[in-house]
Amino acid sequence: LVRRDLNRAKALFQEACEMGSMTGCSRLGQMLQSGEVVTANLPEAKRLYALTCEGGVPADCYRLALIQKRENPRMNRETFVLFAQACDGDIFPACHEVGLGWEGARNPMKALPFYKKACEGEVKAACTKVRRLEQ
Repeated sequence: LVRRDLNRAKALFQEACEMGSMTGCSRLGQMLQSGEVVTANLPEAKRLYALTCEGGVPADCYRLALIQKRENPRMNRETFVLFAQACDGDIFPACHEVGLGWEGARNPMKALPFYKKACEGEVKAACTKVRRLEQ
């Protein structure tokens, strides 16, 4: 019964997405990324996350950036921009990632405001960075 309900949920999310619902597209992307309910389809999940990120869902900017970072651990410009968009939407772990990107570019003072925002959002590693940079 649960499996059938989850398949029905996938169908409803897909229908909602096709009708322009960012929430429907986001939920469908999460299902496709996890592969727990339906067969995993990472390329399609990434496509949906790109769509919803552009549509104003900062959590999906973060999800897409994490996938890209996993695929290419050296942060490129596109991944950095996705983390920055997510940070602008108060996804605090993304702010930490932006700080890491600036530090990786050897510009720790540009990293500081992002670490501070992440710290305010209770990302403990960012708080440690703030203390270190403010010494």
